[in-house]
Amino acid sequence: MKDEKPKLLYERLKEYADSDFYPFHMPGHKRKLYPFNESYSIDITEIDGFDDFHHPEGVLRDAMDHTAAIYGADASYFLVNGSTGGILSAISAAADISSGILVARNCHKSVYHAIFLKNLKPYYVYPQKTDYLGIAGGILPGDVEKSLKNHPEISAVVLVSPTYEGIVSDVGAIAKICHCHGIPLIVDEAHGAHFPFWREGPRSALEWGADCVIQSLHKTLPALTQTAVLHWRQGFLSRDRLEQYLHIYQSSSPSYVFMASIQSCLTLMENQGRKQMELHGDRMKQFLGKCQWLKKIRLLDESVVGRFGIFDWDWTRVVMMTDGHRGEELYSILRDRYHLQMEMKTPDYVVAITSIADDENGLNRLYHALKEIDQEWRKETDECCSCADKHEAEILRQEIHMEQEANLCPRVEVPMTPYEASLCPTETVFLEQALGRIAAETAYIYPPGIPFIMPGEQIDIDHLRILSFYHHMGFQIRGLKDPAMRQLQVIERFQENG
Repeated sequence: MKDEKPKLLYERLKEYADSDFYPFHMPGHKRKLYPFNESYSIDITEIDGFDDFHHPEGVLRDAMDHTAAIYGADASYFLVNGSTGGILSAISAAADISSGILVARNCHKSVYHAIFLKNLKPYYVYPQKTDYLGIAGGILPGDVEKSLKNHPEISAVVLVSPTYEGIVSDVGAIAKICHCHGIPLIVDEAHGAHFPFWREGPRSALEWGADCVIQSLHKTLPALTQTAVLHWRQGFLSRDRLEQYLHIYQSSSPSYVFMASIQSCLTLMENQGRKQMELHGDRMKQFLGKCQWLKKIRLLDESVVGRFGIFDWDWTRVVMMTDGHRGEELYSILRDRYHLQMEMKTPDYVVAITSIADDENGLNRLYHALKEIDQEWRKETDECCSCADKHEAEILRQEIHMEQEANLCPRVEVPMTPYEASLCPTETVFLEQALGRIAAETAYIYPPGIPFIMPGEQIDIDHLRILSFYHHMGFQIRGLKDPAMRQLQVIERFQENG
């Protein structure tokens, strides 16, 4: 019997769309608010009457100016290759080649790509730990101030706020510190495009004075995947340089379907967004209220605000932390048994993304699934565990939390920039021989795509612990040449010694 012919990507997408799987993941339109009946019919290039994406003077100029008015920016730009193009452009415009840059260590890999491309010297500011929650907290303004005083060569600061888990830092205070030092603040707000339309939610980094804010519309708003916007505020970042790099990093054949989706999404949000966000906020309050009675599954809530450097919290983001069970177990049960597809899993929590396109039916399905799983896990604990077993399980739970949290953002020494490391000969060593060597490859899990090893960094015990931790937990570590994680690529010794 011949092997079956593999299904085409389109066939697999159609199969998923026609199934009863509920999407608690990106994109934010949740396969409902798609504005076009047939995308092929409006898929064009830059023909007469439709403006030039890289030199807009007509319909695209008007659309981007309208976007700036909606968000309160001095200028806004459509991004057709996601937030990545905006992040690369902003950092490249803000920092000269080989200069220093201060980066929150929990930034997305696109930030590190910009550091590589401009041969920047990275200095890191670290998010706060969160007492067994296993997630990264906020960035303290005082830590930013200290770094800028110690390293006057820093030319820009880059933060991610909100994080994948909805954690918001004190962007207003950090922006003031940056401006006192005469440098711009760039904020990766990819997960916060809905903030300006949400009266009860966190305020956007743009409102707090950030100089450049990049938002992925497709993550939390009803827009097609890969659509994003960049907002610029006059003062500390050259608009001419920013536009120069936007021309470099963005496609010369932009998708008009994407750009139409951006404008359609923002028109919807301008007209109905505040009302829709209010309704969605009410739905989320009810959902979170019901979930507070769960015992074995805990949801991140407002109690974290004001602690661990957390200035605010996005409660449209559902972060489900497990007690005595692994995050990937909860993720798999929700997917396989209940046909609820989550956004992300980690060793001890699961993330679901919600948006205005979610409905009560979807949230009810998630609640009843969590309730049933919680009851099962409580029954298992009551029936099967002795006091000694319960104590051992609690110790194991705390050890897992502490192990993960200790290694979320390991503190690093950077003998070489990532670009300098790329120019050096490399060699392969066994994992246990890598201690003290300079890394020549990147390591991260995806999502969320936050590197915990970068080329040019000196490998210490925390790096090896986090590699072993995620490997032991069954996660695929991306970026390494050896997927079995027995060996690492490092800089040859004579290069390390100068």
